[in-house]
Amino acid sequence: MEVLEAVETVFPEDRDFNLDLGIAVVSERLTEHRLSTYSEDPLTRAVLHDRLARRYANAGMHDAAVATAETAVAFWRRQGDEEGLAGSLTNLGPWLGAVGRWEDGLPVVREAVSMWRHLSEDSPGENRHGLAVALANLSSALWFSGSTGEALAAVVEAVELTRLLAEDEPDDHLPALAAELHNLGAYLAALGRWKEGAAAEEAVAIRRRLALADPSAHLPGLATALLSFAPRLNDVGRQEEALRLAEEGADIWRQLAKANPEAHQPGLAAALNNLGAVLAASHRPAEALPVAHESVALRRVLADRDPAVHLPDLARSLTNLSARQSDLRRWEEALPAAEEALQIRRRLALANPTVYLHDLAVALTNLGRVHWQTDRLGEAIEEAEQATGIWRRLTEENPAAHLGDLAAGLANLGTWAADAGQPEKAVAALTEAKTNYQRLTGPQARPFDLAHCTSRLSEVLLEQLRWGEGAEVTAEAVALRRELAEHDPAIHLPLLAGSLANLRGVLRELDQDEQALGVAQDLVAVLRELGHLPGLAEALGELADLQQGLGRTSEALATAEMASEVGRLVTQGGTEHLPEFAHFQVVLSEGLARASRPEEALTRANVASGILRLLARDDDTHLPALAQALTWLGHRAAVLGRLDLAVTATAEAVDVRQRLGETGVGLAGDLLNLGHGLAVLGRHDEAVHPAERAVAAWRRLAHDDPRHLPVLDRALDMLARLVTGPGPVTDAQEPPV
Repeated sequence: MEVLEAVETVFPEDRDFNLDLGIAVVSERLTEHRLSTYSEDPLTRAVLHDRLARRYANAGMHDAAVATAETAVAFWRRQGDEEGLAGSLTNLGPWLGAVGRWEDGLPVVREAVSMWRHLSEDSPGENRHGLAVALANLSSALWFSGSTGEALAAVVEAVELTRLLAEDEPDDHLPALAAELHNLGAYLAALGRWKEGAAAEEAVAIRRRLALADPSAHLPGLATALLSFAPRLNDVGRQEEALRLAEEGADIWRQLAKANPEAHQPGLAAALNNLGAVLAASHRPAEALPVAHESVALRRVLADRDPAVHLPDLARSLTNLSARQSDLRRWEEALPAAEEALQIRRRLALANPTVYLHDLAVALTNLGRVHWQTDRLGEAIEEAEQATGIWRRLTEENPAAHLGDLAAGLANLGTWAADAGQPEKAVAALTEAKTNYQRLTGPQARPFDLAHCTSRLSEVLLEQLRWGEGAEVTAEAVALRRELAEHDPAIHLPLLAGSLANLRGVLRELDQDEQALGVAQDLVAVLRELGHLPGLAEALGELADLQQGLGRTSEALATAEMASEVGRLVTQGGTEHLPEFAHFQVVLSEGLARASRPEEALTRANVASGILRLLARDDDTHLPALAQALTWLGHRAAVLGRLDLAVTATAEAVDVRQRLGETGVGLAGDLLNLGHGLAVLGRHDEAVHPAERAVAAWRRLAHDDPRHLPVLDRALDMLARLVTGPGPVTDAQEPPV
């Protein structure tokens, strides 16, 4: 014993993370010896148990710390020493929480606070520190019991008391101030009060200074502060700082866990969980995945050992692991982790909804996303509805903390409902999501999510042919995307291009071609900046069509020629762009025809038809484009009097449209043109059949839409002349349709 007592004299008064485990073992032996040799004096025994309990807690031996502290409390009660009892109760409360017994810890720290308040009435200066520590511990117990408002009030009072103490005695009170500021910052962030988040940053600054001065005593405190602060930076878009601090925190926790695994493995697992999330937010998913796996592995071991304490953390890591697998599109791997996380969180929320409802909504959302990606849309929608119901309830209780969550949940529900063919549900959910995102301001604002939600809503409206509403929402999406692109063009310019293309399309549907022209020009400028040649070529083609429709023939021709040239460059990169190139040839042919350059127009039409004919041999999806190109080729050939080519192209167009099962204007027009061409060539007998079919087709169309009656009259006139005799059929420069 003499040797151990000599060793004890060099132990630090507080802690040393490299020695904590050994200090606890030595202290245990010495305490056993002293208890067996000293008298039964309750005061002495209370002090010995208190000191040993602190050593156990520093070493992460929380069960032993609780049992020893409970013994100390009993001795203090017998002794009737109010100050000693208050101090022992103050420590016992958080140690009960560390073993998952927050319900037992809450009345303990309430009693401690009450006793310290009573003591402070007589000697406020001497007992202010004890009251501050007890209030800080009470705030933790209240928070984990779901009483967030009381928890915040308690920690604010603790910070105020300790700040005053630290001004006079910084060496004694700065560690406690840092711990209280850390909790205050975490609570404010969880409650959505981002603007008041300076507390967490101050806690990190204090603990960094302390750790530099005495790393063995204060590195665990710095690691704890970083554990909370890095995710907060990530949440407010400060990704680079968040990543740097998350990596620093994980390195420190690794060092601590190497020295004392039992005490610090939970911290390491939490740090890895956070680091994985920050890496993912920094667009480094491949690096995030192994980190998430390691966090799950550590927490699974901890949860097997003590489920009451570590099951909630295991569920959190499983949720993040599933999200990281989803980031890499490993949906089937993500499913088991997401399902296990949900099972755990359902059990936890059933037992304590106040504390765990938020986590249950997160797990439902994550599993819903995996089901959505694996085409299990019914399950995804059901999970999104459950999550949204929870977010709605939480938002009613605390809008500042949960309005963004509700908006995100509704956006998911709307997106998944749209994909499942439930447009009304989709529009309602996305509209409410958009409104909620718009209510988020300052640090809580989510401009990217608002833009994405608005764009998705516009797409659903356009799919439902709700052109008026769709145009308004699409214009909003363009404005939002444009603002984002000014700050981060690499990410947002491509998204802006998509919104501009949608706006151009809906304006054309509304016959607002002047406005569509301006949007089309903006789109060309964006795609030119991006250097996206396939998209640029298509946008130029659409712009040429708009210019031509507005009577700007020379501009249209120049734009069409530019589209064709860009299309040629595109096809040099691979045959996958041949369909676009064929389309550009048709657009250019139309522009050349309007510019009175018929020979060039015919050449371009022939090229387009040839390309599409080859493509359609292996892929039926090219047949509609082939039919349109052949119709146009027939028109161009007829204008130049090349009737054999006109008849051949038009007959092929008829065959293709029949193969597609068409019955509309396209087929009716081709039949009429074919009959006319054959008649002009003197092939009257062959002309009768397509003419009869043309009459029948136009009669059906005119029955539904009287605007087709003039064309029906022309078809009837041609058929009558063919049937009554081989009289002359006018050789027109333009075919009838």
